[in-house]
Amino acid sequence: MKFLAVILVVAGAALLLRGADDRAVPGLPANVKDMRTTEFTSEQYYEAPNEQQIKLRFSGASAITLPGGLQEIRQVRIEMFYTNGSTRAVAETPKCELQPFDGVASSAGRLVLQSGDGKIHIEGDGFLWRQDPVTLTISNNVRTVVKLGTNSLFKL
Repeated sequence: MKFLAVILVVAGAALLLRGADDRAVPGLPANVKDMRTTEFTSEQYYEAPNEQQIKLRFSGASAITLPGGLQEIRQVRIEMFYTNGSTRAVAETPKCELQPFDGVASSAGRLVLQSGDGKIHIEGDGFLWRQDPVTLTISNNVRTVVKLGTNSLFKL
């Protein structure tokens, strides 16, 4: 729910800070013509007793509202954290489409994922990310590298 609240705040701020042109965006109120923002960030927190700890941060350099309420996010970074605040994993992609009310992001583009400890590296083309439950599906040209020890490397 906090994820949705942050997205609504970002969308509201974009409306206040940016003038609209003559193109209405389908799926949004008639008076909303165009919404753009920079430095998009949305955070999800753990439930009690760790409600002060960030579980997931979804950020991007910019966000543009598309027809149907979708958002195109550029320079996407998805960070997942443990309850102690250390990084669990980081995923990056040049752009994706976000369905903010469904907690779903997807792209045909390249995605690179690295575990927080640097032992797992996965990359591929095309992905589907779901917020609840958190799942990531990479669909094409998937390459996985797993570091087993200091000098060993295992590739899948």
